[in-house]
Amino acid sequence: MHYTCSDGHCSCSQRTSSITLAGRFFITVLMFMLAGTIAFANDPAWLQYQRGLSAFDEGELGIALRHFRGALERRPEFPEAEAGIGMILAQEGAFGPALVHLNSALDQASSFQIPDEHFRIRYTIAGIHELQGHVREYERTLERIIDEDIDFRSPQQESLRTARQRIFMVDGFDRMLELYRVDLHPSLDAHRLLGVHYLRSREYSAALDHLLTASLQASTRMISELRHIRPVYEYSNLGELLGNIESDRSLGFLIAEMRYYEIIYLLADATYGVNPELPHATYLWQILHERPSAGIWSRRASGQLRDPRADALIDY
Repeated sequence: MHYTCSDGHCSCSQRTSSITLAGRFFITVLMFMLAGTIAFANDPAWLQYQRGLSAFDEGELGIALRHFRGALERRPEFPEAEAGIGMILAQEGAFGPALVHLNSALDQASSFQIPDEHFRIRYTIAGIHELQGHVREYERTLERIIDEDIDFRSPQQESLRTARQRIFMVDGFDRMLELYRVDLHPSLDAHRLLGVHYLRSREYSAALDHLLTASLQASTRMISELRHIRPVYEYSNLGELLGNIESDRSLGFLIAEMRYYEIIYLLADATYGVNPELPHATYLWQILHERPSAGIWSRRASGQLRDPRADALIDY
């Protein structure tokens, strides 16, 4: 029997048919998604992890989390997947669970496919401690990164560190860089961050120690890269080095990548804090002041030249 609906335009059987079609479509889509999930679940752990990395890079944190967890289910001891889960939880603000996964990854650090992966995890842990206001844990985590830097920690290098600092304090930055080089190390950011930390707490000598090392690492990298293009290049002064780096399109990225202007500004502040009578801080501030390309660090250096203060990092 056929009934006409009250609007006179469609029949109940037509509406029922439409609902049935919509239901079938929904079920088809659901089955397709479920099939995809089941298929992924059967993938080997490394493939699930790679899918998680791709999703993470695209900002799809929920999908990435599912893949990382799937990888762990397939391979319970998979530190990279543990770290991936920890990174996502950290971004979501779930700091407690994030630290559990990140520390679990560090406990398995000997199994990392890329040995230096532990540095990235430690930097993330340090960031969490800073956000939580756990000052001592923040220091400890950064110091653990620096422990891996033999040019800073080894007893054999201690006398060299003292000599570098003495040359800097007596003869200035350019003379120090003429005499010494320090290879770039993953601890570069840890030295910079501890420099900021000690400046904030007005521990200027400790800040200077770390920031001198950071500036030497970054400067050594820039000089080395410049010599690949100009084999006969010899360092003469900081302004000239920056001019050469900035004028070469293939090298300009180094300044931003290593936060070089920031390091030089921080080094000048620490130097002023240790001894305001020395001209070395003014020299470094002046170089930044003359370079609009240094952005905020040029403007801050200009302010320091007008009214120098060792505690200028309060608003850092």
